[in-house]
Amino acid sequence: MIQRYCTQNADLYEVIQNQLFKQMNGRLAGSLLYLNSLKDNQPNIFQLLTRKELADFAGISTESTVKLLKTFEKEGLINIQEKDILFLDIDSIQGVYKRG
Repeated sequence: MIQRYCTQNADLYEVIQNQLFKQMNGRLAGSLLYLNSLKDNQPNIFQLLTRKELADFAGISTESTVKLLKTFEKEGLINIQEKDILFLDIDSIQGVYKRG
């Protein structure tokens, strides 16, 4: 029981650290990776979210979110089709997330 509690606390601290100390592109990349991991259960998850909701989820402004999404698309990391986001190079997005 104590081991599970400690594991959950460590996971929560990691999430808080990522939100506090990462730059905007790392925050958005982490949010996109997390939401992409939910695609198995909810295949149209990105279509359900507005850009504002995606920005709130990542903890950055809506304008910065739109700008970073366009940057990721120009770099060939993602493809945006209307509201859906398709991952083209998931390894590079994970790199952006780790570099933060």
